[in-house]
Amino acid sequence: MTRDLPKTEWLTPKQALGLLREQYKDLTMADLASYCVELRSFSAYVRLKMARGEITDDQTNVYGHGDYAVLNPDDLFHGVGRVTVYLQGDVFDAPDPQASKLQNVEWEYTTEKNNFRILFKRSELEQLMGSSSRGEMTKNEESQPPLNHLLIIAKMLEMLKDPSRPSHNQESIAAAIAKEYDHLLGLGETSLRTLFSTANKVKDSVPPKPIEREPKIRLDKLEIQLD
Repeated sequence: MTRDLPKTEWLTPKQALGLLREQYKDLTMADLASYCVELRSFSAYVRLKMARGEITDDQTNVYGHGDYAVLNPDDLFHGVGRVTVYLQGDVFDAPDPQASKLQNVEWEYTTEKNNFRILFKRSELEQLMGSSSRGEMTKNEESQPPLNHLLIIAKMLEMLKDPSRPSHNQESIAAAIAKEYDHLLGLGETSLRTLFSTANKVKDSVPPKPIEREPKIRLDKLEIQLD
């Protein structure tokens, strides 16, 4: 009699898709990526072995060994060639597991896209499936922007409404938001700068609504009669 294999926490994309298909029969790999990238229903992770990267803010070299949450999954899934991913987790200050560890650091790592080993957490996928089956995800909740984006918008509105607010630029806005919310995944300064940069590119690619000018009224001098 064969015994059931234990359920592993870390799943490959193919295994993750198989798990989700237990509830979402027609789900495709593209749908899986969309749930992760656009809806942020769960995170993507990469597994590294003493990979050298750097902390963006001060360009300090660090080494990643283990599983790391990816803060820019869009680039991970849709990038080509050499890809830079922004990661969060514990890193080492030397290529040695016995070296000093820096905890919960946001850092970046660049390599060929094919070198990345993408993984998903079973617990996050099962949480999504459980929420859906219990009817906890209403249509309004599904259509909401990610929580991180809502927090960013709320904080920026708060800053705009402050009558004593100083003059802000993109860097100072990112710093102010990170100061309050950097304990949340994706709201560190590096992630915010990446998000703002992407937002600016989107804005530049979308033409503004054309200005509707009032039609000019032509007055023919021959038709004007003065009493």
